[in-house]
Amino acid sequence: MVLLLGAGRQGYVTLETLLELGIREILVVEKDRANAERVRRLGVDVLEKGIDEVDLDDYINELMLILNCLPAKYGFKVFERAVKKGVSIIDITYMEENPLVLNDIAKENRVSAFVDAGFAPGISNLLVGYGLTKWGPAVDKILIKVGGIPLYPRPPFNYRITWSFEDLIEEYIRPARIKRDGKVVAVEALSGLEKDIYEGIGELEAFYTDGLRSLLETVDVENMEEKTLRYPGHAEIFRVLRDVGLFNKEESIYEPFKNWLYSKLTEGDERDVAILRVEFYSKSDKKGFEVIHRYNEVRKRTAMSELTGIPPAIIAKMFLDKSLNSTGVLPLEMLGMVKDIAETFLKMLSQFGIFVREF
Repeated sequence: MVLLLGAGRQGYVTLETLLELGIREILVVEKDRANAERVRRLGVDVLEKGIDEVDLDDYINELMLILNCLPAKYGFKVFERAVKKGVSIIDITYMEENPLVLNDIAKENRVSAFVDAGFAPGISNLLVGYGLTKWGPAVDKILIKVGGIPLYPRPPFNYRITWSFEDLIEEYIRPARIKRDGKVVAVEALSGLEKDIYEGIGELEAFYTDGLRSLLETVDVENMEEKTLRYPGHAEIFRVLRDVGLFNKEESIYEPFKNWLYSKLTEGDERDVAILRVEFYSKSDKKGFEVIHRYNEVRKRTAMSELTGIPPAIIAKMFLDKSLNSTGVLPLEMLGMVKDIAETFLKMLSQFGIFVREF
């Protein structure tokens, strides 16, 4: 049995994809009533509970795999529980903690623990690993640029939330770790601003966020950075909001401001486009991959929900089919470093309309 935790924006796409891949022994944990009812309409069993109300021991003998699609604050707690219970897990949360500290326990318990298995981190990491099999060891710099933006932006924010709101705020306040000349350094989130033109979209800005995560430990490249893409002007607006303390949870204004901001960032047309570039630099060349994925008009699904929700379902299918049998904590760059696995994953992505272009 597969235990799916969370059936919100991304989790519901994961569920639909699991069903399309022929995986039907699924139990969903979802405390939101509307989301739970939507799951039931697919003919899938659901526990209408919060994760803190669920004891893994009740299901341990039936479980083959856990998929965690909850917000980041639940990430490490669930990940650690699964690893210590000896249950394999696929996690897409943007957890602040370092899951690699559980690697030895995962190996001892013969657990496959796939971490950061969404879009970015996720697809981006897999492409880093795959690119290094094609173009390393001459590569001396990797630059990841990634973001999801509305097709029809509304001023002044020119942004519409398409994933966890709490995780978005965390992304803008958490220092970003990058690698310069072989050393890991921390830079301020929203800094390092640069602009570029994207085909069919126009000019976007890019700024530092803390997205490299496991890549800082698993990839031996002298220089690495990740930047988030938004419409021009976005970084300055959110830098001011952060710097005056509106994202400080200790301030009394935090909760009312957060609620107001969420209401503003959920206004307007939900149609979006998500962009990912993974660039590999050597002394004489630049190569890389690009994904530009737009809102699914047929299924009424955001680009971001598909890019985040489909990858963990594909990994689940490959794991249950025994195509993935390594144990330990496994960020996706480790899958990308195995050519056959990477190419199978990318082929399955294309079957769901997600295409990776090489340049």
